[in-house]
Amino acid sequence: MQNNENPQSEQNAQPNQPATEPEAINEVSPPGAPPQMELEKKLKDAEQKYIYLYADFENYKKRAI
Repeated sequence: MQNNENPQSEQNAQPNQPATEPEAINEVSPPGAPPQMELEKKLKDAEQKYIYLYADFENYKKRAI
């Protein structure tokens, strides 16, 4: 019976993963937005992440010394 339980748990886990991905895609930009606007938003998000990462690293260096 353990063999039957394991495939069921794997099957239940797999459908959950694709369900969350489209939600994240829709949050990036409204549907029907021009590709240029979508790319600009992604660029701004990447720049923000870079700035925060850089600031965190600078703080780490100050604390490590």
